[in-house]
Amino acid sequence: ALYFNNCNRLRLSKLRHLNSAKNHIGISASNIVRISRLAIAAPGDSPNTDGIDISGSSYVRVRDTVIGTGDDCIAINGFCSHVDVARVACGPGHGISVGSLGEDGAYQTVSDVRVADCVFNRTLSGARIKTWQVSYGGFMWSGSIRSFLLCISH
Repeated sequence: ALYFNNCNRLRLSKLRHLNSAKNHIGISASNIVRISRLAIAAPGDSPNTDGIDISGSSYVRVRDTVIGTGDDCIAINGFCSHVDVARVACGPGHGISVGSLGEDGAYQTVSDVRVADCVFNRTLSGARIKTWQVSYGGFMWSGSIRSFLLCISH
């Protein structure tokens, strides 16, 4: 429903986003993005309703946000670097995902992702990495994921 392309020094704060038909917020080809204090919600069984989709962007920080949808709370896609996610309450949904990467054998990289102090409630996964596999059985994804840090606090 909201899509930001090629935005530098973007700040999103104090927004409430409800029941998007597809992904809620998209960030693409952007640098130095600060997202905080958002509330994003859709029914837990709604397909393709990612909370925040990030692609081709760097120095993205997501903080103090509540996301409950039928899909990924946050999806960190190809060609992202320096993504820092902290204090996000996620669920229901699929969790926080790096990917899906490598569709149709595409070369994609992701680096320097940090997920810390997040709460996952009624999610398929916590934080995860998703890659494509081709149908004839060979693993064809070529690319790299460097420095994926999941910090768990008690």
